[in-house]
Amino acid sequence: MYIKNIKLKDFRNISNCNIHFEKKINLIIGDNAQGKTNLLESIYFSNFYKSFRTKNNKNLIKIDKENFFIEVNCINNLSNNNLKIYLDKKNNKKILLNNKKPEAINLFKTINTIIYYPSEINLLSLYPLFRRNLIDRSIFFIDNQYINEIKKYNKILKQRNFFLKKEDNKYDPWKDQLIEYSVKIIKRRIEYINRINGKFKSLYNDKEIKEDYRIEYEKYKNKNIRNILNSEFKNIYKKELKYGYTLFGPHIEDFEFFINEKNIKLYSSEGQKKFFLLNYKYAQLLDYYDFYSYYPILLYDDLGSELDEKRKKIYFDRILENSGQIFLTTTNYREISSKDKKVLNIFDGNLTEIK
Repeated sequence: MYIKNIKLKDFRNISNCNIHFEKKINLIIGDNAQGKTNLLESIYFSNFYKSFRTKNNKNLIKIDKENFFIEVNCINNLSNNNLKIYLDKKNNKKILLNNKKPEAINLFKTINTIIYYPSEINLLSLYPLFRRNLIDRSIFFIDNQYINEIKKYNKILKQRNFFLKKEDNKYDPWKDQLIEYSVKIIKRRIEYINRINGKFKSLYNDKEIKEDYRIEYEKYKNKNIRNILNSEFKNIYKKELKYGYTLFGPHIEDFEFFINEKNIKLYSSEGQKKFFLLNYKYAQLLDYYDFYSYYPILLYDDLGSELDEKRKKIYFDRILENSGQIFLTTTNYREISSKDKKVLNIFDGNLTEIK
């Protein structure tokens, strides 16, 4: 999978561009606030139809403009595809795939991207919600239908919370449905984490960086998930009636991340957290390849910050050997020695190729 070219009009600070890309490595250089991350964001938006930087898509429209337009030509599993996306300030969105409105099942399959951006490190050590989102987004990346299970669970959860606030609530009509979808979600999470932990084990052979990684989701390990849920809901039902909302289930669970059996939240430096997250992205890439036999597109925003030269070299060498197309914002493009690269300079939203 790779992007041949992208056309942008009035996306963030990019007024108008038509850029062709290298199949392997594309380096975007420039000073701060010139638009490096905006280019990555446009590619990410072409995958998920939302930003990784703002919840309001209207913020992506260039100031004083009424809409933006993205056109991407890409190769996906030997198939040529043309994707066009239009969005205006009233949040009207139009998507065309090969000049036709795409079916829902194909909406997220044209372009597949894995992104790293510096502030994502906070996901590892702040609120449980961030870690749940990280895992759930990763599962969705492999199987787009997973989002339907999450949506159905959240709909049932909302109905149950409404029921718990009522005075006449002797019989709980929503518990069994909630448990049914809880089991589905928990099983998917366990399966995914087991696969990623397996990928982590293949990374342990670095002689210079002696770190092993692990994600823990211990609550249901080697236990009957449905029995645990039934027992827990029975034990806390009176407490739920008192507070008026559901106190147990996938929507409040947490995951723990470990380096050399030490919890990242408590013991790891910022550099270690970043290297863990980068290796998580690499494991995610390998997991995707196992399912589809081709690599997704990698987007790295400011990969080099807070990494020492040894870690940079180890990671770059690994990625360059086993990956597809890569987009990387950087200040030092000479540290990537591959011949199959294109260097793009961006200044005030204008892109030019450096020969």
